[in-house]
Amino acid sequence: MGLRRWLFAGAWLILTALSTTSSCAQEPLLDYQAKGEYLPKLALFADWPKSALPKDKAPLVIGILGNDPFGPGLDAALASQHVGGRSLRIQRFQSAADVLDGTCHLLFICMSEKEKVADILQALRGRPILTVADQNRFCLRGGMINFINDSGKLRFEVNVDAAAASGITLSAKFLQVARITASR
Repeated sequence: MGLRRWLFAGAWLILTALSTTSSCAQEPLLDYQAKGEYLPKLALFADWPKSALPKDKAPLVIGILGNDPFGPGLDAALASQHVGGRSLRIQRFQSAADVLDGTCHLLFICMSEKEKVADILQALRGRPILTVADQNRFCLRGGMINFINDSGKLRFEVNVDAAAASGITLSAKFLQVARITASR
């Protein structure tokens, strides 16, 4: 019952957010605050292969690759949150090699990495890491979830093929509110 309650609560939060206006143009810091709030909720709608989460009590690691736009507020906001009975932990990475050497389940690729995103996604291809960004053509390049501004509203673009190739299954409820794209 607990997981089901989390899923319905997460679906409600996503649907509520989709109906609210993003302040992206006026206040980008507030925009990143909203995106930071979504990161753990995205984990509610993803199922990783069992090998990606081997221990029952192992934390779910949310990685930030590049120049962190969220700041320390994200750590504080996630300190008491849980997803599927797992605590959340933030890990900051400076390179894709650092991600591969560590543990990461959901990776936000910052705008500072936009020139290297193709190489980053190539390095992570096939690994059970849910890749998320807010960059033009991210999903077309092989990323899994992209935050997009759709007429002032924060929405999601999703590449289900990239997620499936990494062994990650995304919830049908989440996919109903997302724009589906495919890699080239």
